[in-house]
Amino acid sequence: MFLPMTVFAASFEQDIYFGMRNNAEVEKLQQFLTEQGLYTEEITGNFFSITKNAVVLFQEKEGISPAAGYFGPKTRAVVNQKLGTTAAGADRLALIEVLRKRLADLQKELDLLREQQKKESEVPPPAPAPPPSSATTTPPATSPPVTEATTTPLVVAGVKFVGESTTTFPATAVLTAPFKIGDIVIRNDTNEPLLFSQLVFDIYDAMNSTLNRGRKITLFLRQGTTTSDTLISKTDFTFNTNPPPTLEGVHRYQLNTEYPILFAAGETKSIGFWIENLEYVISGTLKFALYDIQTSRAVNRVGRFSFLLTR
Repeated sequence: MFLPMTVFAASFEQDIYFGMRNNAEVEKLQQFLTEQGLYTEEITGNFFSITKNAVVLFQEKEGISPAAGYFGPKTRAVVNQKLGTTAAGADRLALIEVLRKRLADLQKELDLLREQQKKESEVPPPAPAPPPSSATTTPPATSPPVTEATTTPLVVAGVKFVGESTTTFPATAVLTAPFKIGDIVIRNDTNEPLLFSQLVFDIYDAMNSTLNRGRKITLFLRQGTTTSDTLISKTDFTFNTNPPPTLEGVHRYQLNTEYPILFAAGETKSIGFWIENLEYVISGTLKFALYDIQTSRAVNRVGRFSFLLTR
């Protein structure tokens, strides 16, 4: 029922510079600059003065230094980020449109079913059978013994979450490389596709760590369990500047993370949950737990995930 997701833009993987001719990467760059309103000439695949000047304008617009017209790693990274954002947004709109069409089809099927039930209800009941003749008496049939029906447990269809672990805080600061908090397994146990938009976390901060007070960290979601898997989203978060209160012993926060992922009916996905820029923690705990989900339609939530860092 569903079409594959379209790739709206390919990323740039090589440097592009003055003097290149009949080059597919140059054509792609000229197309990008055209969409940015910086290049108005014919798409030729040749990198000369007009294309170079358009690159300079883009670099000045984005604050890239030096703005020399050389399409190198700095400029390539900015362009690839823009292309990735555009593609993700276009993919999300396309998926939402597919879901809307599917919903319209289901509504039509429901209307047809209701019409059929209405017609069946209007059919007159069959005429009663004639009474038996008094000449012959037939003994009543013996009914089989009534046995108690077996009760089948009700299985609730919804979205199932699995994931729970306790991990020791890293021995050093997590400033240069992400540190995995845990893996989340999500399954769409409904019989319809389901489009996610957000996961909402509860964060319980009971850390004895002056270095992390008021510190901004970054949380990552990846479509898989390793750092090489596709990045879904990253969300910045800042800890309270004060230590946890003495009576309660914990700061509680809520964090909304982007999760624009489509699940087919019955599909299961694994997500890696990572943290970066965390300073050294002397003692205490830091807990992340599922609070809520945002999806394209209301569904039951089954199970949970909860990850605890401790020392």
